[in-house]
Amino acid sequence: MSETRQDDALFGRLRRMIASATTAHQRDRRNVLSLECDIRMLRAELNQRCAVLTEQMKEVGTRTTAINAYARTGSLARGASQPRHK
Repeated sequence: MSETRQDDALFGRLRRMIASATTAHQRDRRNVLSLECDIRMLRAELNQRCAVLTEQMKEVGTRTTAINAYARTGSLARGASQPRHK
């Protein structure tokens, strides 16, 4: 549950930065540079979170493959290798 809150917080920060960017004036160089820095930091955090999610998805896929293999082996051991009638 905390990962979802963390993701929501990151996207909330992004929405606030976008709102700030739309109100920034071109001559407001200091604010634009600060906003650019914030966006770069947020982007790095989002990329890191994407990498974590990708790794979790790979792990789940590996577990699913293993579960399917165990299920096939179990059905073979019980003699259920015959095709099922539909």
